[in-house]
Amino acid sequence: MNNLELFMKDRQKPTKDIDYPATSLFVDEKGKIIPWKLRVVPSKRNDEISEECLEDIPIPGKRNQYRQKLNVSKYTEKLVCESVVFPDLNDKRLQDSYGVLCAEDLLHELVKIPGEYTDLLAKVQEINGFDPEKMDKAVEEAKNS
Repeated sequence: MNNLELFMKDRQKPTKDIDYPATSLFVDEKGKIIPWKLRVVPSKRNDEISEECLEDIPIPGKRNQYRQKLNVSKYTEKLVCESVVFPDLNDKRLQDSYGVLCAEDLLHELVKIPGEYTDLLAKVQEINGFDPEKMDKAVEEAKNS
């Protein structure tokens, strides 16, 4: 077998969904936290999400000139929503029960405790191969720019 054959599609390991206790606010009849199911977001979809979260920022003193900046909060929120398989954040009935119109708003209704949201975000970053320390540093740099 030549080295190129090692990269053929049939040799690629599939990614696996994982169970994660995203919030303590939902428990089963035995009082056990109901786990959410999370998945890896394909890199092409991640690129699309990144593009959706770019904002044009006017360059001071340069008329009609802009630079692009990633809205990190919007990006991470969309990445979490894309990673969540269960519960289905796009389910209309579930959204209606909370009076929201999109997955992002439903996410915040379901995960109301800020620390739990931060932990969920960290888990999503981890399963998608992001180093949380690097991501935190990027968020801080974005806030300070």
